[in-house]
Amino acid sequence: MDKFARLSDIIQSPTQEGLAPTPRAVFVLDKSTRDRIVLLDPTLGPCFRRYIGNEDIQRYACSQSSKFLLTLPSGWTASTCNVRLGGVDAWQAIADTYPALARHLVLHVADRPKSPTHWWELDAGAVVPPRERTVVTMEWNRNVLWFARMPLGYVSASAWIDSDADWLLGYLNSIPLQRHIQAARAANLRWTYADLDTLPVPEILAIDADMRDLSAQNYRLHSQRLRLVDDGLLSLVRAFAPLGAVPSAALQRWIELDFAGLCKAISKAFKNDIPERVYPEWQQWLELNRQAYSDVSQQISFVDGALTKEVATQLPLPQG
Repeated sequence: MDKFARLSDIIQSPTQEGLAPTPRAVFVLDKSTRDRIVLLDPTLGPCFRRYIGNEDIQRYACSQSSKFLLTLPSGWTASTCNVRLGGVDAWQAIADTYPALARHLVLHVADRPKSPTHWWELDAGAVVPPRERTVVTMEWNRNVLWFARMPLGYVSASAWIDSDADWLLGYLNSIPLQRHIQAARAANLRWTYADLDTLPVPEILAIDADMRDLSAQNYRLHSQRLRLVDDGLLSLVRAFAPLGAVPSAALQRWIELDFAGLCKAISKAFKNDIPERVYPEWQQWLELNRQAYSDVSQQISFVDGALTKEVATQLPLPQG
């Protein structure tokens, strides 16, 4: 038995590439734009699906996306609008049947994707949504590749793998594997998402219950800490933000602030102050959350160290 197994053999599924439609301005919509179109024609509802962009992805989690992908499948215009030709005939047919969609699709000729038929239709073979809660994805725009479990929806240009294993997520996020990937990319300038399939996975991770538990604990603790910060920010927004206000970068790091700093960040972000009569309540809230964050961080430090030590002794350096 080999000491290592390929990642694709462990999960029995190949890595798949996400979808980065061009032009993004037409295919990727915010919720308000999607709602306006669907309001005028509810039958278009199924054509809009959640779309997770790189900006939504964190190392151990994924923010809830507020974006939607317009997924008009190949042949949709011909079957729905009863027109097979492009150009003026197709535009007129869409304008007559779906006027809100037609207005959204108006683009200068030079900005339209090249297509033999209808450019607003996406190739059915490319539009493959990951399954709910079974995807590991990676973000390319950083020196270290990040992995996160994804909710149901279409994924951006990141790669994704069908997997629901907490222990695998802990391993993929471990420092030794991140360094292994960096070294592999440096050794092979043509390294692509498909090379994820060849990542070595120590067989002890697949067969040893203690190692799997350690790796799974690594992922769960990091996820717990991220949820603590996200839930706390949501509490602050609900309590003090006016409708539609967006938290500032400083307020998003609320867990690092003392109470005076938190009051200042809320005032600056929301033009609103914490009433003095509830100071004790929010001071206690901050202290409890900061203590919980510190407790989880200490556990993470211990588990990260143990997992790093185990994986580092087994993971080979890529040749190149």
